[in-house]
Amino acid sequence: MARRQADVTTEHEPNRHHREAVATLIADRRLTVPLAALVVLVLFAILMPIAWSHNPDTQNLIGSLQRPSLTHPLGTDQLGRDVLARVADGARISLVVATLVTLAGAIVGGLIGLLAGAVGGIGDGVAMRVMDAILAFPSLILAMAV
Repeated sequence: MARRQADVTTEHEPNRHHREAVATLIADRRLTVPLAALVVLVLFAILMPIAWSHNPDTQNLIGSLQRPSLTHPLGTDQLGRDVLARVADGARISLVVATLVTLAGAIVGGLIGLLAGAVGGIGDGVAMRVMDAILAFPSLILAMAV
């Protein structure tokens, strides 16, 4: 009876599934390296504007095209702007846009799928043929057309 009680308590442990998922992610090297790179990129985009005092838009024509140094680790551009600050600002903007586009695509695609499934019949068939037509084109050609 004591053994059965122990099995029941471990089955309902609240964080067990989360720990198993994290252990699986860490164990699989194909996922660990890209996930670590993504974490580094996100931390860079979030923390760099706070930690780095240079404004990415401030121009200094006297200090244009400087080599990398301690004050400007990636140097400066033609207008004297700090390249590291500009890279961090661009990374932040790119991550925000990518996140919003991904969320919008998931929401719109989910709603279309729900609607097609709820309507069924002709609506489902039309949605499937439209998706078949979209997936028939190579993604690079479709990206160039848009």
